[in-house]
Amino acid sequence: KWIVVVSQPRSEAFAAAKSFTRALFLSIFLVVLIAGLFALVQIRRSVAPLAVLKDGTRRISGGDFDSRVEIGSGDEFEELAESFNTMADNLGQEFRIQADMGRTVQAILSETVQEKIVEAVLENLNAVVPCDCAGVSLVDPGVVKNAALTYVREDTSTVPSVAGRTMLSLSADEVLRLNSAKSTVLSVQGAEFGHLFSRWPGTRPAAFLLCPFFSGEALAGVLLLGYRIPPDPTPATLARLRQVAGQAATALNRARALRELSQNELGTLLALARAVDTNSPWTAGHSERVTHLSMEIGRELGLPPSEIDLLRRGGLLHDIGKIGVSPSILEKPGKLTEEEFAVIKSHPSKGAKILDPIPSFQRVIPIVAQHHERFDGKGYPKGLSGESISLHARILTVADVVDALLSDRPYRPGWSREKVLGYTRENSGLHFDPTVVDAYHRIEAGRMGALDPELESTGT
Repeated sequence: KWIVVVSQPRSEAFAAAKSFTRALFLSIFLVVLIAGLFALVQIRRSVAPLAVLKDGTRRISGGDFDSRVEIGSGDEFEELAESFNTMADNLGQEFRIQADMGRTVQAILSETVQEKIVEAVLENLNAVVPCDCAGVSLVDPGVVKNAALTYVREDTSTVPSVAGRTMLSLSADEVLRLNSAKSTVLSVQGAEFGHLFSRWPGTRPAAFLLCPFFSGEALAGVLLLGYRIPPDPTPATLARLRQVAGQAATALNRARALRELSQNELGTLLALARAVDTNSPWTAGHSERVTHLSMEIGRELGLPPSEIDLLRRGGLLHDIGKIGVSPSILEKPGKLTEEEFAVIKSHPSKGAKILDPIPSFQRVIPIVAQHHERFDGKGYPKGLSGESISLHARILTVADVVDALLSDRPYRPGWSREKVLGYTRENSGLHFDPTVVDAYHRIEAGRMGALDPELESTGT
């Protein structure tokens, strides 16, 4: 056998292997580098949309529901952005509806007068439950059986100052159906509830949503929402309508209770006033006449209804301190002695003391206590003057003196109206507040149909 022996340096023998190894490692490094760079690009492409979505979430959490997320990646992130924008729209709409509902409820519950409550319902209803026309029917079985005083707004896109009023009536079957509905909203079309809508003002809408509300178990009224095209309300819409009806029922029940309480209080005050006035036949009806004139003067001076009501209460109670004065003093035909006059002069303070324990009469007390004070400070019991005397007491002073002078007394006949006008003018700024005297003279001039020439010449 032949043996061939080749001799070569070691470095040359392994040179090719080393070259391959270097190339292999370099290739692996390049692949890893490229993969890393590609991954970095992909990560950055993913992080950018996530940052945009995060920023959109932050804006929405701050209440900016109109902001939009714009991602044009053409992949799942773009679809996610579209879903995000849809969610923002829905949240914004729901937030606005809830805000409108809050304002509606607040507007309804802030009123205590029936007409104002109804106006609040009609002015705010369309914001939470859209409709083409709306009405509120109030059922009052104490007036006419099944009668419903209805307030109607034909165009709910505007807010009229006063809604139209009409009297609609309900048939027995309609009342039965509304009573059985309880908290359910009735969808009415065609000839249904024809009796109720037979006198609907204008053209009857094609369809209605009726939402009855109750006072206890008794039907108190119905919310009427009219539509030109029959609606397809969502459960959320019906829930909002029931909520408005419930708040309206609460406010109307409270208004009714306050009205009854006020009527009871007025009746009590009237009974007290008559009890005081009948202490002497010479003063019968005096407190009621003084009250009426005081309220007239208050209106002439532009006082708000709450202040007019205060004049009503103060007028009826102004002489309550005379409740213990002997008729022999009140009916004495001659001049009173100092002791007798001291008794008369004590009645304002006694009246204030009688009313002092009653919290609701605290604003009435100054009227009762000060109605014999004079503008020049020479009155009683404290000698107050000018604006230190309550305006209501200054008004009552004029009304009290006017009625006393016009009426017969045991010591003199009643004066003529002209003489009383002259007396009040002469004592303007002395006994009486000039502003109140001017208001009284304007009232009398209106009654006589022409202004007093002296008033015209002085510009009052």
